[in-house]
Amino acid sequence: MYNVKTLAALVVVAVAASSVSLAEAYSEFSAYTNIRQDVAYQMVDNAIAAFEMDMNTAFADIQNPDNALYNDVELYVFVLDSDGTIVAHGASPDLVGTDTHDLTDGRGANVGDLFDAHLSAEGAWIEYYWPNPATETDEPERKLAWTRVYQGYVFSVGIYPEYTDATQVYLDDASSQQRRLAQAMVEQALQAIIADKYGAFAAIQDRNNPLYHDGELYVFVNDIDGEIVAHGITPDILGQNANNLVDRYGTNIGELYNKHGSPYGAWVQYYWGNPATETDETERKLTWFVQSAGYTIGVGIYPDSPGAPRSPIISEYDRERQEVAWNMVMDAVDALGMDMHRTMQAIQDPEDTLYHDEEIYLTVLDQDGVIMAHGVSPDLVGVDAHDITDMQGTNLGELFDANRSPYGKWVEYYWPNPITDTDEPEFKMLLLVPAGNYLVAAGIYPHMLEP
Repeated sequence: MYNVKTLAALVVVAVAASSVSLAEAYSEFSAYTNIRQDVAYQMVDNAIAAFEMDMNTAFADIQNPDNALYNDVELYVFVLDSDGTIVAHGASPDLVGTDTHDLTDGRGANVGDLFDAHLSAEGAWIEYYWPNPATETDEPERKLAWTRVYQGYVFSVGIYPEYTDATQVYLDDASSQQRRLAQAMVEQALQAIIADKYGAFAAIQDRNNPLYHDGELYVFVNDIDGEIVAHGITPDILGQNANNLVDRYGTNIGELYNKHGSPYGAWVQYYWGNPATETDETERKLTWFVQSAGYTIGVGIYPDSPGAPRSPIISEYDRERQEVAWNMVMDAVDALGMDMHRTMQAIQDPEDTLYHDEEIYLTVLDQDGVIMAHGVSPDLVGVDAHDITDMQGTNLGELFDANRSPYGKWVEYYWPNPITDTDEPEFKMLLLVPAGNYLVAAGIYPHMLEP
């Protein structure tokens, strides 16, 4: 599930005779639509993988409306041959055999010509107007189709950016970090269940296991019939059936999972107790869940909780810098595992461009919070982060301790920006990722003017 394409991907959104970057397209979308983009990527990849194994079986499966790998609410796969003729279509099998050059979209654009102009083996986003199979009308809607060419065939899945219905939940008021953690925890649990389900169930119910617990976030697992087989916070409900659980507004939890179940994952909303509070009051819960390997695996967040984190408003440039910081940290984590001494030296070498990029640099701390390497202030090596406070009195060591996660976390504080001419602290977002007994960090300064 969790195969997210980065904003730095070199793809194109085709708009008749013009195009815009994916980053520009991404910035206008809701959190829900961004998730649907990721599903489109995965659907195309899965269709190509099936095509490699057996073309005829793949085409038949694509046209099976009950096959969740290729049909998910408004998303479906369609395939063209090298001449632009439709050879498989997940929503309208009656179109098979039709030449797309004989089709025009809702605004008069020739569909075949649009695809011809922007086809790519690497992939491209192609925009046109087409009916949405999830609605009850034939009115064309704006559609962005992720499209790849493979062995002479064109594989495509489209999203409808303006599409809204009751199946969607409002995600934009929830922390992007919390959403990412929920998705990562579900993916980790799924892989563990595939490898050793009973060992995974035990680990999920171990409240000290950070892979499956993070504050109010925890993993739960139901079997194919709805029976709860693992629950990270309330083991006494094991054996109960989710189809018999109803929230305070009458929403049947099991039916909700069954209605929106997908191997690609989906968000649903209901009301449930928050383990981080000391009351039995239920709160709005947004749950990310995946149905795969015979199980429903989920993790929920509580966006309305008084202590719920909020995502800072940042620019597209800031998001690109976050991507640079993330990649820099992951490169360092890999390098530390191969040659720790040389990597520490490189991190402290200001000429090393792998670990220095304008305002972004690396810091490495040991398990006690002592700084072992610092990309711009080597005089801080040996200093305990618990002895450092920022301009607002935030203790850095305590901040880092509270946000250690096997999935990495962003924290916020104030710190001088190395590329400014002043020592004045600025708002900083720092990514923390564990590497064995060490913590590797790199940060950005949101709202810094783009060079």
